[in-house]
Amino acid sequence: MKTNQKICLGLLTLAFFLSLMTFYGNIEAQERPLVITQAMDVTSFDPTSTSHTPTMNFYWNIYDSLVTWDEKEPTKLVPC
Repeated sequence: MKTNQKICLGLLTLAFFLSLMTFYGNIEAQERPLVITQAMDVTSFDPTSTSHTPTMNFYWNIYDSLVTWDEKEPTKLVPC
């Protein structure tokens, strides 16, 4: 492929992706239920009761977003 053709193809690809970003960037967030899929079932909802990897992934997705570190006192957890 010639250099001019490569440049033209690159510019067309860039224009396409920029137009997609502009179009989809204006869509407002919609409330939908959270769906987590994985190959195995969760064995428990208690984070202290298992070390089963798929269950730990579930904990990470659900429980980790409930608290964060306090900015003023980094040793304390605060609700998100």
